[in-house]
Amino acid sequence: MKYVEPPASPHCTAVLLAARALAHAFGAGWFVQVHSPIILGRRSEPEPDVRRRWGYASVVTLGADAVIAPLAAPSASIPVADLLP
Repeated sequence: MKYVEPPASPHCTAVLLAARALAHAFGAGWFVQVHSPIILGRRSEPEPDVRRRWGYASVVTLGADAVIAPLAAPSASIPVADLLP
């Protein structure tokens, strides 16, 4: 059995802020699912997370005044300040 340490308060805060910002950016008709697998087909149920052997293509540090957009909704915008505690 694998022991998973409970998430710390800063992690939970970051997850909740990101979920709220995504829900606002995508708007009505979209559902933001947090910490759960998503079924993409009969044989595909990934959990949205960065796993071993996966990584980022690049890393960019943004300031609180920057704005980002989800790849699935490029017209939506999320102020980086909304993602910060």
